[in-house]
Amino acid sequence: MDEGVKMTFVDPLAIMLIGLAIGTAIGSFYFYFAAKGNKEQIQILIYPAIGIGFFDFISGFYMSFA
Repeated sequence: MDEGVKMTFVDPLAIMLIGLAIGTAIGSFYFYFAAKGNKEQIQILIYPAIGIGFFDFISGFYMSFA
């Protein structure tokens, strides 16, 4: 009685909320560093912001098909 491969359930809302929380954290770091005048720290945030944007893009695809 092999039922095939079972996929683990991943809640799409949880994925969206994780992306929202991380994006909000990156945004608040940006405003914090901008207020302190740390332009070097702001430049360091570029790559994580791109990564989070990609994560949000992929999670949007996941939610549209789930």
